[in-house]
Order: sequence, then structure tokens, then C-alpha cells
Amino acid sequence: MSGDDLYRGHTGRAQGEAPVSPNFQFPLRVDRNGCRSVYKLGNERGDCQFECRFCGVGRSPRMSSAANIALFDALHSKHLAELAGPYHPAIFNRGNVTDPEAFSLDTLNHILEVFEQDGRVSYLSLNSRESTAATEVLDRLAARNLPFPIHFIFGQESFSQSAPRILGKSNRGEMERFVRKLKRYNKGRRPGDDRKAYVFGLDVNLVFLPELYLEAGESREGRETRIAEGLANDLREVLRRADPVVPVEINLHPYYEVASLPYRQADVCQLLRILPPLQVIVDEHNRKPGMYPTHLFVGVVFFEDGGEQPSDSDRAGKLHWLQQAIDEFNRTGKLPGLPRPDGLR
Repeated sequence: MSGDDLYRGHTGRAQGEAPVSPNFQFPLRVDRNGCRSVYKLGNERGDCQFECRFCGVGRSPRMSSAANIALFDALHSKHLAELAGPYHPAIFNRGNVTDPEAFSLDTLNHILEVFEQDGRVSYLSLNSRESTAATEVLDRLAARNLPFPIHFIFGQESFSQSAPRILGKSNRGEMERFVRKLKRYNKGRRPGDDRKAYVFGLDVNLVFLPELYLEAGESREGRETRIAEGLANDLREVLRRADPVVPVEINLHPYYEVASLPYRQADVCQLLRILPPLQVIVDEHNRKPGMYPTHLFVGVVFFEDGGEQPSDSDRAGKLHWLQQAIDEFNRTGKLPGLPRPDGLR
């Protein structure tokens, strides 16, 4: 059994799903920065202003600020019952949290006030594009002098030349512009200054879709080495564009099927085989003087805490093993030495 049919992507259900409710929440995952709690809220404009073909979450009914605040409070109450130590919340809204039409100031301020009262928050991540993280937005956030830094979740996805054609997303130069914007807020800061060492960081998303590294129509089979090197090059490009003044965390998300693209889901087992050499690249980067440490996080949510459940016990066992392996990597940067279940390559 291949890993490509063993998981649901981190963004959840297929296009057209109903808005998330407190009864469906993403499971808490632990990484080297603490517990990662995800809040999937609504877009107060309706559909996302960006129309990326591969994205299965940018279309949604319009939500009011009051409804978003109520949903956040319900999700946060559920999370608080499970959180036992440091955590870093991630806020998504089927669009851009830094776009005041898609996520009002009332909603954002409420969320900031809630987390400001909790000394366990290590940093807060807000889903964003560079263009919506405008100067007035950054100035307003910096002026609050929050006790924790804010990271912006930025979907670079890939630096492959075929990415605009395959993904329908054009963001050439966007990471560089984002880093330049954030750098000026962090300059001259030191640990202990204004309650935190830096103001803004980036959480850069890379999507693992093998076709990004293949010629049109080429099969994945037999080309694993080229696919692995393509993902490694994407990682190197993120690190090359990073700046010592702007901390960067990197989220790897296996591609999940969407109706708008003709590709099958990425093979999670293949990604597991690629992870150790990717970690070596990050370790080498982190040894450079003056750098904030960068970590890899694999954003995979399997059947758990809502949604359909695997009916086949053998399949459920494979899912459990894969989730264990990925959870261990997220916590330590290493894969566990557990024997693989029969059927997993």
C-alpha cells in the first residue's frame, strides 16, 4: 500500500465543504517550538481574492466578525483543555488574515487580546500573502508590542519553473519582498528587548507535489531521485533567501487531491525517505553564525478528531505508523527506528 492514499491533506476536506465547526478541529501537533494549535476560521469577505488552482480552501461562504469570534472562542476552549505547556497558534481564514476585508480588525484584535493574556504562547502565526501584509498592518501589529513575535504563514509552495503552470500561483520574488518588509522591524533587537528577541518571522510553506520536478506527462515511477533533488532544491532556495534578522520556519505539506488539478496525492512514504537528507541541509544552514534556528515541520493530518475513519484495521495501523513517524520527526528532526508495517515501502 502506497502512502499517497493514506492521508488527508492539512487543509482538510475537499472543495465545497461546509465551514469548520468546533466539532471538527485539527489535532494538536508538537514540534520543536512547542505545541502547534491550528484555528481554521472563516473569510469575512467570502472567497479568497487570490485564485490559486491547487488550493482547496480559498472558497467559502462569507462569515461575520461575530461568528468568527464565536468560532475562535469555541476552538480555543477545546484547545485549552489539551494544552499543557508552550504553544504557538496558527490562524487560518480561507484567505489572508492580514487582509482587513477578509479578517476584520475586531476579529484580529480579539484573538490578539486572548493570546496576550497567556504567557505560554511562544509565537503566533497568521496566514498571509506579502501584498496583504501592508505597511499599515505591520506598523499596527508592531505598535502593540505583544509579548510574543508574530510569524506570517506564507505559501511559497515551490521555486520550480513549472510551479505557476501546475499550481496556478504566481509569487516570483514574493519571499524576498516579504523578508525585506519584516527585516526593518527586527533590526537592532537583542534577546530581552521589549519582551522578545524579534517582532516578525516567516512560516514558509512548501508543497510536495512530484510533478513540480518532472516534465509534463512524465510518470513518478522510476524518477524518485529527481523528485527528491527537486524538493531539496526548493528547501535550499528558501534558506538562500532567508535573512539572519528574520526567523524562518519551514512547513512541508504533501499535495492532496483537488478537483482543479489532474494529479494524485503525493506519496507520504516517499516524503519520509526524503526527510533525512532535507534535515541535513537545514542543520548545515543552522550552523552558520548569527542565524535563528530553522526547523522543518511536516503538516499532515490523518483521520483523527472528526471526519470519516478508516474502516479497515490494517489500513488504520498503517495510518497510525505514518503519523507516529511524522510526529517524531516534527518533535526531534529524526525519524523513529520503528519497523514499518507490511505494505509500506
